[in-house]
Amino acid sequence: MAVEISPSKNFYLPALDGLRALAFLLVFIHHSPPLNESANAFSKIYTCISAWGWCGVDLFFVLSAFLITTILFKERALNGQISLKKFLYRRALRIWPLFYAFLTVGALIARPLNLLPQHDGFEVLATNLAFLGMFVGNFSMMCLKASATIVIFQPLWSLCIEEQFYLIWGTVNSKVRSTRVYLIIIGMALVICVSLRWFLLLTTHDYRFSYLNTFSHLDPILLGALVAILWTNHKGALAKLSLFFLVAAVVLISAIWAFCPLINSNDISITWYMLALALGFAMLLLAALALPFLQKILSLPLVGAFGRLTYGMYVMHVLAMILVETFLASATPMLSPWLRHWLLALPLTISLAIFSWHFFEKPFYALKAKLGVIHSGPG
Repeated sequence: MAVEISPSKNFYLPALDGLRALAFLLVFIHHSPPLNESANAFSKIYTCISAWGWCGVDLFFVLSAFLITTILFKERALNGQISLKKFLYRRALRIWPLFYAFLTVGALIARPLNLLPQHDGFEVLATNLAFLGMFVGNFSMMCLKASATIVIFQPLWSLCIEEQFYLIWGTVNSKVRSTRVYLIIIGMALVICVSLRWFLLLTTHDYRFSYLNTFSHLDPILLGALVAILWTNHKGALAKLSLFFLVAAVVLISAIWAFCPLINSNDISITWYMLALALGFAMLLLAALALPFLQKILSLPLVGAFGRLTYGMYVMHVLAMILVETFLASATPMLSPWLRHWLLALPLTISLAIFSWHFFEKPFYALKAKLGVIHSGPG
């Protein structure tokens, strides 16, 4: 059976901008300084979210795989085929300009900001630029010592995985039409992914080798693609279960955060709870696709505007934090590091993303839209 989808040129779901905003905030909180130790409920909840905020990247992966897969399905429904070349051009026009511009700026300011080691600084910079420039920086961060990665470049590992996904999944979609074949590919890849993660944790006792490895961190990408396939073919039935998906997602994610060992414990349970977290985010996505009150919250104008800036904010948020601590910490002694993070670093992150979008990224986005078969942004 072939995947069935309406041949519409428009595909924009405002609620997904809200989920992007949530994903970014999780990552931002994860990188935030800790609150002063306190027994109050807010402090405990914030500390828990901060410890688990890394999984915001997994939510980004779920959303990206869902959107890319659905857009490719719509392109085939409209044109009868998928142009892999145009698909890769479109993704390059969206990702590459800011990515490479940030690498260039980062290379220029790394030394003035004291981000390079005293010895072998040039070699560290060259290694970072070489691996990231080829979109395999996740593997270099996995294999090299943490000190060998320039801190402002650390968030870029996930963009490397996404670029690898675009190439592989775009190729698969240009060849495959059968829903059954899609499900077989996703099922086999999930088994390989979880098995590899188990093996790496068992042999290395270092979560980085499974977390940063594309082939052992495929769960959220595969489940995002699966949601696209299921939603395309069974939208009515899944919509009726949207409240169940929301409750199940909240319970599953909350239970993992409350009872599972932290990822840096290198516990073997990472094998299954990374899969469970990806499943929770996939169910959250299913709820957002159909649940009216959730869509209303996620589609609020400010939430949507924030969500549409998340690419630039994600790339530049660590730089914003370092700039604030380097140049504003001494001028704001009355503020704790945590308050500086929220009152200064977050506004700076938003400002940098707005500036980047309007004065740099927008022309490339317009060119991307001209190459696109499906319009996937707001009006």
